[in-house]
Amino acid sequence: MFYELECHACNATGVLNRETGEQVEQGAVIRAMRKHIRKLNAQIEQLKKHQPEFDPYGELKDKNGGKYRGD
Repeated sequence: MFYELECHACNATGVLNRETGEQVEQGAVIRAMRKHIRKLNAQIEQLKKHQPEFDPYGELKDKNGGKYRGD
């Protein structure tokens, strides 16, 4: 749920220390988020490598150097 008012408990970052319940420094939150984003982007690139290239006309017959769509 998103709120329009700032949360003073977490300094509007949405992150609290698990053990103490206090706010986490914004610089640490930013570094952690950037690290997580880099990890997710690397995972996306890894998944893209294993995907065959999409060809919408792949199953159609070749005719005169191109794909015959029948239209």
